Amino acid sequence: MHRDLYAKIRFARFFVTLSSVLFTLNTQASAAGWVSSTVSNLTGGNIHADAMEMSEILGVYPSGTTLYVYDPPKNGFYPIYLKTPLNGSHYSWISQNDIELTQPQSNFQDSNPTANTEKPDDLDKAKNWSLAPRLGYSAIIFQQPSGLATNLLTSALVGQLDFDCRFRRSPIKVGTGLSYTLLPITQNLSGTTVRWLTAFFKAGVEFKVGPARVEISGGGIYESMNVSNNAFGYTPFVLPGVFPILTLRLSDQLELIGKLVYATNLSKLLPTAELNFAGAIAWEIKPDQKVTAEIHSSNINYGTASSNLMQQQVMSFKLGYTF
Repeated sequence: MHRDLYAKIRFARFFVTLSSVLFTLNTQASAAGWVSSTVSNLTGGNIHADAMEMSEILGVYPSGTTLYVYDPPKNGFYPIYLKTPLNGSHYSWISQNDIELTQPQSNFQDSNPTANTEKPDDLDKAKNWSLAPRLGYSAIIFQQPSGLATNLLTSALVGQLDFDCRFRRSPIKVGTGLSYTLLPITQNLSGTTVRWLTAFFKAGVEFKVGPARVEISGGGIYESMNVSNNAFGYTPFVLPGVFPILTLRLSDQLELIGKLVYATNLSKLLPTAELNFAGAIAWEIKPDQKVTAEIHSSNINYGTASSNLMQQQVMSFKLGYTF
C-alpha cells in the first residue's frame, strides 16, 4: 500500500515537473516574435550591419524613435527588418542597450514606416542592393594625329547609373555601371557630333580595416566613341581591369571615397590602356541613402604598336544620389 502511495507521489511530481517544463518552453516560444520598442539611448541607437559592436554602422535612430525588433536578441542585438523598393530587403541590428521593449505585436510591422511589410521566411537570405544615378559635366580632349588637324575640345552633360549587390552574409560584391553623353554643350569642331558610351562589370570582395572599407574587384570595361561623320575616333573595345575602392568613414553621416580603375589590353598588337581615378564625398541622410559629389579623371591611350596612337583625357564633376 505504501509502495502504491509512493509511486503515485513520484508520478505526480513527474507530471508537475513535465508540465512546468512544457509551460516554460511554450511561454518562451510564444514570446519570440516582432515587438514594439523605443530608442532609449539619449545619443541615439546605432544601426549595425551585423550583430556585433565592431560591424559597420549604417545609420542612427534618434532617441525616442519607435521601431519594431525581433525578440529574442542575438549576441545582445535585436534584428530590424528593412525593405525598400530600390534597396532590396535586409536585416540590420540594434544593441539591446540602446532600446526599451514596450509591447509585443500580434502582426508583423516594419521598422521603416515607408517600407513594404512583407516578412521573409529566413533571416540569412537577406541581400543588400544599391542604385546610384549621377548627373555631371565633362570636359574632354581627344587627340588623333592622323585624323585631326587640331585636337577635339568638347564639353558635355553626362549621365551615369551604377548598380551594386552585396550579400550581407558574405564579403562578395558585384556591380555594373553605364555612362553616356546626354547632351554636347561646347565643341571646337563644327558640323560634328560626338558621344561616348562607357560600361563596366566587376566582381570582388569588400572588407573592413578599422574605420575604412576596402573593395578589391576585377572585371571588364567597355568603351565606345560615336562620331556623326566617322571622320575620326576609335572602334569599340573591351578591356580587362581592376577596380579597387577605399571608403573612409569620417563620422556617422560623412564618408570619403577613392576609386581607381586600371584596364589594359593583354595583346601586344593593340596596347590600349585606360586609367581612371575618382574622389568623392558622400553624405548619408538616412540608412543606405546618401548624396554624393564626385570628381573623376580618365585617360585612354589607343592604337597599334606601330602608329596612329590616340589619346583621350576626360575631367568630370558629378552629383548623385544612392538608394
